[in-house]
Amino acid sequence: MPQKENKIIFMKLFKIKINYMYPKISKLFTKILKFFLDPRRWIIAYQRWIENKNKSKLWLEFDEILKNKLKIQSKSEGEVILVDGLWDNPNHFFRLRIFLEALYKKNELYLIAFLKNRNSRSKETLSALGFDKFFYISDFPINDEDKKRALSILKSVKSHEDLLKIKLPENLPPYILYDTVLKISKHPQTNLSSELWMENLSDLYRLDRFYNHIFKTSNIKKIVLSHVRKNEFGLLLQKGIKRKITCFNIYAAYEMMRIRRFDDLCDLEKPMETYSYKEYSTLEDNIKESIIKAGKNYLNPGNLNKNTDINFTRAYGMQSSKIDLKKRLSIPKGKTIVTVYFHSWYDFPHAYGMKNFTDFLDWTNSTLKIARKRKDIVWLLKPHPCESWYGGFFLNQLTKNLPKNIHTLDESTSVLTALEISDFSVTVHGTISLESVAKGVPVICADKTWFEDWNFAYVASSKSDYEEKLLNINVNSFKVNKKMQNKASVCAYLTMAPAEQEIKIKRLISDHFPPSKIFSDLMKIICKDNSYINDQGDLIMNWLESNNKNFCIYHKINFHKDYPKNRIIN
Repeated sequence: MPQKENKIIFMKLFKIKINYMYPKISKLFTKILKFFLDPRRWIIAYQRWIENKNKSKLWLEFDEILKNKLKIQSKSEGEVILVDGLWDNPNHFFRLRIFLEALYKKNELYLIAFLKNRNSRSKETLSALGFDKFFYISDFPINDEDKKRALSILKSVKSHEDLLKIKLPENLPPYILYDTVLKISKHPQTNLSSELWMENLSDLYRLDRFYNHIFKTSNIKKIVLSHVRKNEFGLLLQKGIKRKITCFNIYAAYEMMRIRRFDDLCDLEKPMETYSYKEYSTLEDNIKESIIKAGKNYLNPGNLNKNTDINFTRAYGMQSSKIDLKKRLSIPKGKTIVTVYFHSWYDFPHAYGMKNFTDFLDWTNSTLKIARKRKDIVWLLKPHPCESWYGGFFLNQLTKNLPKNIHTLDESTSVLTALEISDFSVTVHGTISLESVAKGVPVICADKTWFEDWNFAYVASSKSDYEEKLLNINVNSFKVNKKMQNKASVCAYLTMAPAEQEIKIKRLISDHFPPSKIFSDLMKIICKDNSYINDQGDLIMNWLESNNKNFCIYHKINFHKDYPKNRIIN
């Protein structure tokens, strides 16, 4: 055989062997090749390098200012406060400092934190704030026993449904593990063969040992977390609540600092700030009227466009006329139009108690099955506005060879334009439900929601109920009345809208902004506005004394209780 042919055969066999035995190496090689063949990637990489270099400098400046201006004296005899240092975000640390101000006004504090490892950058910022005792997850590496326990559970798993039935430490809901793996893999339904299931279940047992060590060595009185939904947060929250420790989640939503208090395991079912219809119904009529006005004002398109939150800027960005959109999609006159609003594929699908479906992919498959059957309806599939921003998985991966009556919209298509041409909206539990009903467009929610007790949306009780609702949908089957519109507006205002200026809860730019902008704004506040921290601390302290579970909503409700009936909200 000629030498040239031998060489070709050898190369083919070598390639097969590489792809078979070392898929990760092959994948890495492909990525490297794509990088060098695409000059745009060089530019992006260079820009990222410059940004990271600048970011390191800004962190040093930020930490120095915190140390000089806002450091709290941590005392071992004080009330023990445990926080996580797992999210290295300047806005978060600033919100944490404001929260600590409220606690510090009442008691001396002993500030302790846990980090990924001893080299975690966030240790510098926490030290600048006054933290002087740290626990490190890396000190408790995953051991053989952790792996053994994980393997004994996973060996009986034959489906994704099985994963949602397994028993976890502290009786942690299995969807916490499920959603954690989806988030890490950036996939709507991670393959059962993925090593991530074993890794993250083993990690849960390691975390269980780690947190037990903290509780054994420290008399924790309060726990303050940056997140609640992943393994490392959910398990600690579960443990804290079981030990009668008051837990808090400090986060930002729509430019506002939000704080959620957890006292009971039932609180885990609604991890964000929420307000029940039962609570709302007890308010006096004039207060309700004031809140309804505020809700309608908030959902005014002009006000929505003022919000810098990435979900809003992308959801309401590219607006075109309904006539143009119908023309572009060649939608015949008189056709019923149903718009399906998709979620971020791996962004904690079970956050609000999903039970009808395994995940968003399961829901999508059911929805497309019905859409194919109802050829008399025009179906518009609206990707999540941040789909490309999050990356990992895209709706168009599931929408090949669809019938002519099913259209996939561009993710930049404005929600307002979609609502203008729609007869119905469909989602699992998205905030589009509130905006849609407020506009008079009925909504079918495929699963549990955090607003279902308000009864303005048609919430499916099961998978079969959802499919039946969708299969039999028509212009007479679901209606929206004035009362439902008002409820949706109120719910949107209380849970999503920034607070009025008169409430004095300060707005910060959203967490997704470039670090240079965030650091610049925060350092200006710290250096120039001496009253900022104190005033925000007073608002939090007032809320803490109320034992209310929702910081921002609490102040909104009180604002409207004192609100003159005929005053116009700007």
